[in-house]
Amino acid sequence: SSCAVNKSTKRGLNVINQFYAAYNEKDFNKLNLIISDKIQLIELNNKVLGSKAAFIDLVECGEVFNSSNSQLSLKESNGKFEATEYEDSDRIQCGT
Repeated sequence: SSCAVNKSTKRGLNVINQFYAAYNEKDFNKLNLIISDKIQLIELNNKVLGSKAAFIDLVECGEVFNSSNSQLSLKESNGKFEATEYEDSDRIQCGT
């Protein structure tokens, strides 16, 4: 089967793929270019943070614990993308 994806959705998907690559590589310069100032991190329906600076700080802290994230699902609605992801890190492994 196939589906048509409009140009703005294709561009959004490309940016998201670049984001995950930069995030897992801890490429802070690239993340700074990719991430919008309006980024929001929501966990279990609670807004955890809502700024680019706070997100970059979070990624930098994750570097200490060798964290990595994998995208499990992606939904697009009205030009906004919502990703569900899986996170793994040395900190999580120590807790199990």
